[in-house]
Amino acid sequence: MTSAVLGWSMLTGAVPATLTLLGAAGLVALLARRDATWWSRSVPRAVLVALLVPVATAIVVDRIWRPFPDPLPVDALVYLGVTALALALLAQRLTGRRRSRAAAVGRALGLGLAAATVVVAAASGVNRYYERFPTVGAALGVPPANQADLAWRVWAPGLDAALPWLGTRIGPTP
Repeated sequence: MTSAVLGWSMLTGAVPATLTLLGAAGLVALLARRDATWWSRSVPRAVLVALLVPVATAIVVDRIWRPFPDPLPVDALVYLGVTALALALLAQRLTGRRRSRAAAVGRALGLGLAAATVVVAAASGVNRYYERFPTVGAALGVPPANQADLAWRVWAPGLDAALPWLGTRIGPTP
């Protein structure tokens, strides 16, 4: 069962679709509020942050810093904006009035979970673009079941002399 779950695709199918739906539900939960000032002041501020963060990132990375020969992809910038929106909404929701300590803790945990689902969904979207982690196991750092473990090949002083037939050094150089 575990190896089957580790083999699930992170690029197509049920896992990315589920993460996208959970992220959308988390964003709706962060937006859900009936207060008129929330919709007239707080949400526009969060949307402004969500627009400024990717634009500023694109300017700094693509025009000033230039660590990559290609510009940042629009998909990655959109997911960065969605993440910034979720975190800005979370910050504004947590700074409101609190009636009791228990209610505040429960509210903070629920809103934090909603924001975390949005961040994970955005990370999944970036992963779908770059295809860095094709399976759940690769995302968790678990090697495939059919991969041979070569950890026994550790370099030690004198190993080259003991195994001259290898012709190459095993492990890091001293």
